[in-house]
Amino acid sequence: MAQNRRILDFNFSAESLVLDGAAFDAFTAATKGYVVESGAPIWDVIRHAREEEGLSQRELAENLAVLSGNSSITRDDVKRWESGKRIPRPRWRYWLSRALHIPAELLETAARIARVHRARRNQRESGDT
Repeated sequence: MAQNRRILDFNFSAESLVLDGAAFDAFTAATKGYVVESGAPIWDVIRHAREEEGLSQRELAENLAVLSGNSSITRDDVKRWESGKRIPRPRWRYWLSRALHIPAELLETAARIARVHRARRNQRESGDT
């Protein structure tokens, strides 16, 4: 019997996903082997998936422009997402999932994690505990 593996584990919520054997292999293949552990924020997910696809930030922006039909997307947008300065809006998360060949749910979860990271950082910076 295949050993169960925990692939999502968030300290800030009770969410977790446990997959076994074939389900784990399918998920791993769909995410190019990127397994979210301890809650990776969206900037890490985007950067990792882009690098796995062998794309530069500019190439990803160009792919997004073609897929979405919106030529306003630029390398600077991708850079802001990967640096954590911005979290892509839901429609861009949809197009990112298509361009990077990863499940949209992974990006949605990573966006929620990023918001928690930002809130904690803002709280620390403001001196609140």
